[in-house]
Order: sequence, then C-alpha cells, then structure tokens
Amino acid sequence: MKIKQLFLFAASVICLSSCSSQNNSSNTKQTDDSNKVPISQLWDGYEELQGKQYGNAFTLPEKIEPTENDGIYSLTLVPRIDIDPEAASQKLFKAVYGNVLDDKNLSASGDGTYTYKDADGVITSFANNAPASIGYTKLPLIGGTQYEETAVYDPVKDADVFMELELGSCTVGELWRKAMDSAELYFSGYYPGLELCPGFINYMHDTDLDEYRAYLQIDFSYKGIPFQDVLSGLFETEDRGFYKVLTSYGAAFIGCHYYGINDPALFMFYYGAYNIVAEEQENIIPFRDAVGIMEKELAPNMKLKFENVSMQYCHKNISPVYTADSELNERIRADFGEELPLDFRPTWVFSWTETGANGKEQDYVKVDAISGEITIDK
Repeated sequence: MKIKQLFLFAASVICLSSCSSQNNSSNTKQTDDSNKVPISQLWDGYEELQGKQYGNAFTLPEKIEPTENDGIYSLTLVPRIDIDPEAASQKLFKAVYGNVLDDKNLSASGDGTYTYKDADGVITSFANNAPASIGYTKLPLIGGTQYEETAVYDPVKDADVFMELELGSCTVGELWRKAMDSAELYFSGYYPGLELCPGFINYMHDTDLDEYRAYLQIDFSYKGIPFQDVLSGLFETEDRGFYKVLTSYGAAFIGCHYYGINDPALFMFYYGAYNIVAEEQENIIPFRDAVGIMEKELAPNMKLKFENVSMQYCHKNISPVYTADSELNERIRADFGEELPLDFRPTWVFSWTETGANGKEQDYVKVDAISGEITIDK
C-alpha cells in the first residue's frame, strides 16, 4: 500500500537504494515547449479549469486550492561533514529521555553508530553523515510483522481523540505535541531552513501480539512549499548489462513509532545530515501550462479523475543497484560515474486514488515545473 508507508524497521527506511522492480517500461516523458512565467502568475486561470474534463484522458479536481509561498526554489542537499556522531547521539537520546540520560551508558558500536542502554533495553542511534540515516530504534520494543490500520488521525482536527496504546493511553494531540517537541529539539539543528509541519497519525493494531501502537509522520516544507511525503510507486529499472539502474521518487519526512506517550520505538529521517543549498527560480511553468503538458503527453484513454493538485518539492532518485560483491560494486561505480546529487525540484503533483489488491492507493502524475518533464508515479 503506497498511500502511507509504515517504517517498521530501520532497514525498511533505507530500502530505496536496494529495491528493484520488474517494470521496465518508461513512465517519463521530456518536454521543452512550455512557457515559464513569474512566480506571481503561478496559479493564474485556475478557477476556470476547476472540474474541467480533457476527453477520456483526465479530469481536474472540482475544487483547487492554491497555496501561498515565499518564493520557489530548486533545492540541493549537500552532505554535512561537521557532525560529531557521539554528540549527535547524545543530543538524540536527550531529546527522548530528557535529564534522566546517563552519558556513561552511551557507547560506540562502529561506523558512527552509538547505543544507549537503559532499564528497558537498547536504543540504537544512527547519527552518521549522509547517506546514512539519522534516528533511533528501540530494539526490544519492535513488535510483530502484521499490522492493521485501525484509524488515520489528523493531529489538529482529531487532537481530542483518545488512543489506548500498549504502554499507556493518551490523546492524539498529546502524542503529537510530544513527537513534535522531540523532533524540534533534535532535527531542527541539522536542517536549517526546513519547517516541520503536521502529517498524520496511524492508529495501528499489531495482530501478531494483539497490541496497539501509533505511527506518526512529521512532514517538511520550505518557505511554504511542502516536500513529497509518500514513497514512490515508480520503480523503473534499466538493465546495463552487469548491473541495473533504479529510478524512483524519494520522500522527506520523519517517521515515528510510539508504544506509549513516553515510549517511542522508532524515530527516523533516512536522508542523514545535510545543508540545504537553495537556488531561487524567478520563472517556472505555471499550473495552466502543466495541465497543457498533461493534455499533450498522457494517453487519451487513461480516464484519470484527479482529486488534488499541489506544488511540492520532489526528488527523483536515479541510482545503481549495488550487490553483495565488493569487486562488482567497484565496477558498477566506475561505469555509472558520480551519483546524482540530492536535488528537490518544484513539481506540479496531480493525485488520484485507485483501489487495488492492497486496498486504496494514491497515485500521481508529476510535472517538473522547471524542465516540463512528466512522470506517472504509480
């Protein structure tokens, strides 16, 4: 299910670099014949396009809500080399435990990873520089492998809803404030310029152990424009002989698992520690022209009924699929060359819902607002 990805283990958080797919057909088309306009004209003419049908190809949402922003940028995440893993680990654990943290119980376990032993078990901190993750996993609390989504809560609208969790009860609002406080304390120093914003809370039933947990997602935005917060359904592979190249979309958010308001089991942002280099875009492809690109490039019988449209920062990841063979990996690196930077580009995102074998899934058509490249992400 792609609509909300659950990070049950740290390994699943970084699976984008190692997953492959049988889909070898191209879902991407490049176009260069679109207009670019000043940011002030970004949404011009959207009112008359609401609910408009374009043959059997697609229909626009009945209601379109333009978002305000303080400029549009092309963002590049540059790995930081000034992070001290031990200090970062101490900061992370203090964000979770507060003043009860005993530094004597913090120890290195190699590769910049630190563990903290408390009365309940072991916490593992991933405090490395990129491309490693930043976060922690409370190993003894990782539960079963079968989960059912009982409810999805909006942290603002559903703040007073009561949740009975495995290690205590709380309201949606209480748990959300706890998670946001920890995120602000720990993550904000690593990502200057990014704002934390409400995501959602999944109330989950662990059917293996018959217990209830909460999964929280905290989203990011930059000067009013949100980052893509759902992992890609697009996994295209290109066969280059002795290795494959994977294309997918990454997602930027903080994933948290809580077993009680004072018992987080997972707190992770898998991009690691980066500085943000922002290049302001004076002119980009406006909404009307993005629609025009879809009208030209999408198949005439797709029958897509879009439910939402927004401007988001999206990262299209194109990377080689490495193996367990170190010598082969060296050949892959030599052939592939320097991996592309972590660029997040302003993108028009049109979404719709389909019901498949795994239930309801959110799918997307994405139009790069700088290049005009169009991608079906499903």
